[in-house]
Amino acid sequence: MRPGLVAGKVARALLTLLICVTVVFVVLRVSGDPALTLLPDDTAADVREEYRQRWGLDRSLGEQYARYLGAVAAGDLGISFADGRPALTVVAERIPNTLLLGASVRSWSSTATG
Repeated sequence: MRPGLVAGKVARALLTLLICVTVVFVVLRVSGDPALTLLPDDTAADVREEYRQRWGLDRSLGEQYARYLGAVAAGDLGISFADGRPALTVVAERIPNTLLLGASVRSWSSTATG
């Protein structure tokens, strides 16, 4: 394979990753304020504000995005809002089932068409 071809494929892969990471960031922000979603409705305003500060939700969207990109580039997917565990651990736990499901769908589709 020519070096230029490899460089082009790597550049497209990096662009695809950047687009995916950006879409995830936007979807997470459009879906609402995590502090309002995860904390009970009767949570005091000062507790809610402390939660936003702890998670960096009080910063501008540009700063949040820059920090998010830096963390993802370093392999840090952050902490799960849902259960407080590292998000990478949560994702890694689901990889075997995802691969099994993908393999079974591929196997089923090749049997159905063959």
